Amino acid sequence: MSRTAKRLLRQQLKGRDTDQSDMSDDASSEVSLDGDTPSLLPTELNVDDELNAILDGLLEKRAATREDHLTRLVRLLGHKFISDNLESCQDTTMDYLLRCIKKDKSNNEAILASKALALYFLTIGVDQETRYADTKEAVHDLIFKPTSGRPEPVRCALVDLLAMACFVAGNPADTHALLESLTELGTATLAKIVARSEASGSAAAMASAAAAGSATSGVSSAAVKAATNASTAAAAHAGARLLVNILAAIGLLLTVAPMSSVRDFVARAATPLLIQTVQVGTVVATDARIIAAEVMALLSEREALADVDEDDLDGFLAVLSSATGTEDPASVKGIAQRDRKAQRAAFRDVAAYFDERTPPHLKLRFKNETVELSSWTQLRQLSAFRQLLGPALHVHFLENPLLRSLFGFTASEDSSAERKALYNPSSEASKLRTQHLKKQRQVRQNKLALYN
Repeated sequence: MSRTAKRLLRQQLKGRDTDQSDMSDDASSEVSLDGDTPSLLPTELNVDDELNAILDGLLEKRAATREDHLTRLVRLLGHKFISDNLESCQDTTMDYLLRCIKKDKSNNEAILASKALALYFLTIGVDQETRYADTKEAVHDLIFKPTSGRPEPVRCALVDLLAMACFVAGNPADTHALLESLTELGTATLAKIVARSEASGSAAAMASAAAAGSATSGVSSAAVKAATNASTAAAAHAGARLLVNILAAIGLLLTVAPMSSVRDFVARAATPLLIQTVQVGTVVATDARIIAAEVMALLSEREALADVDEDDLDGFLAVLSSATGTEDPASVKGIAQRDRKAQRAAFRDVAAYFDERTPPHLKLRFKNETVELSSWTQLRQLSAFRQLLGPALHVHFLENPLLRSLFGFTASEDSSAERKALYNPSSEASKLRTQHLKKQRQVRQNKLALYN
């Protein structure tokens, strides 16, 4: 055998060895919602040490150091359910995270701290009204005061935080108050987006006229076009993401708000915002229109639209009907094909619910267990948890009692035992797997030795 062939064979064998050593258990390939590799996370034995090290790091003076420790905390809270470990340091953790949010040195620090605090509330669970009140007092003005000076990404993260904290720990009065504030902010944000869009339309018309005379004036038509595109993009993006987060927060809170106490609010403030968001077309982001339509279906499911004006509802349904065909006059031009398909599918589901009361249906699989969702309430809640947890959603479905009770999910004893065996490094199954991989590596090394 030539030297080149021997070298290629060694590389192939080493590659297979690496694949085998890095490969997780066989069952993970069948999971619909997987998380990160368990070996990269702290084991049960050192979670307390990791948490203490993170909290110490949040007191560092350098913003970059605090950001690194916030990233570790987000990962820890997301990929492990550590309510027992947090028991002895709940006040300290919350205090340190609020300090990071209030610091005005780094936008990324405030965003990471907001996400970590939302995960904190999801972990500690219900009956935490005092902690929610303290959080609201600390971040309310940063969201709702125009003079706060916080950029849009930070305000988006704070909206998500306050909505999740209120959903988990707030009482009905807290929920109603936050709904009023969010709807008022959402209405003002939508008005600004529409105004900017109209202004950019006027600017585009003026730019077209300028382009017509650019040949004689000496102004480059490419420069005129670039300036027009820049102004249009700026108008389209300013406030667009914030409106999406506000609508998602309103939808989440409406899943738990007592309808008897917010029925007047729904007819007076919530539905006008939702209907206008759907009707304005490409002025707002596609996600905003989808969320607004789904929240309207949620309100219909909860029988909260009795006091809404019928003409407004007819106009809303007319937009849905026009959007479920092959072309949507309001959105075919200016929206990417992928977004247009997602919007059409969502509007079709909402229209079917209003016309025939056809409920939505979604099936999730976690290892050997299946969760079936068939209500708009559960879909809005699932969307919020997906946004917060990402690929770690399955961890909290399996271990967090809050999510298990919300979605009626009960994991079997075999599934729980299997999970412990797979993820606990000190378990017998893990030790056997390690021995098996070690034996495989030894066999490959012996084969490689034949060519040396």
